Amino acid sequence: MEHPSFNLIDHNARIFFRPKLASWYAGEPLAAAEAIILIRHREAFAGKSVLDIGVGSGRTTRYFLPFAASYLGTDISPPMLAQCRKDWPAAEIAGLDMRDLAKLAPRRFDFILATSGVLDVLTHEVRLKALADCAALLAPQGLFVFSVHNRHYKKAGRPPRLEFSGSAIRWPLTVARFVRDCINHRKMKAFEHREEDYALLNDVVHGFQGVFYYTDRATQTRQIEAAGLALIEVVGDDGRTLKAGEDDREDGLVYYICEKLH
Repeated sequence: MEHPSFNLIDHNARIFFRPKLASWYAGEPLAAAEAIILIRHREAFAGKSVLDIGVGSGRTTRYFLPFAASYLGTDISPPMLAQCRKDWPAAEIAGLDMRDLAKLAPRRFDFILATSGVLDVLTHEVRLKALADCAALLAPQGLFVFSVHNRHYKKAGRPPRLEFSGSAIRWPLTVARFVRDCINHRKMKAFEHREEDYALLNDVVHGFQGVFYYTDRATQTRQIEAAGLALIEVVGDDGRTLKAGEDDREDGLVYYICEKLH
């Protein structure tokens, strides 16, 4: 349940509106799991249509453009969109709120990507709608790949901790960041919420400024099936396939690969 005086979705979105973040994200590489998934499922997007949700500064664009027959990257952050268009002028990039994914219809896509936990900036009900919208935008036999903040993660919901580096010169900066994180965490913790199937938790991302959706594999699998998709693989942070019942407490993000059968 969203706090009556706090719009979680708009708050989380504004975190990513800073121009400095746009240039920083542009230089970020693929995560290990993303790289392995794109290699393993290359045939699902090579020569086909791709929708890249939460494209940001184009971190993933570079890996799709040489292979996809058509590519659309979407995001809500103006600085991120500007950076992406600058770096990848050949790509189709659109400003689009994830609450409005249905506006892309009647277009259909063979491959939809939504990693970096981008769907988890949403509230529970809005997130379920976004999952259903993604399923509706998939072509038959298309793949939907997305990552989720893992509620079983050993650091989920953990408050800031002071961690000194080996150099005394860095200690003042470390302490300053710790104080900043503590202030942010104390402020945002008031907006945390826990249910049996999910939790909205403040976490370390960009100095403990946001509140993000966390859930477990069993719940996420039910949501996938309710959206009309078939789960074909679950992948951990390091790219390994997570078998049913496998310990995933070391995985901050868990990746789900789903298929639209009809």
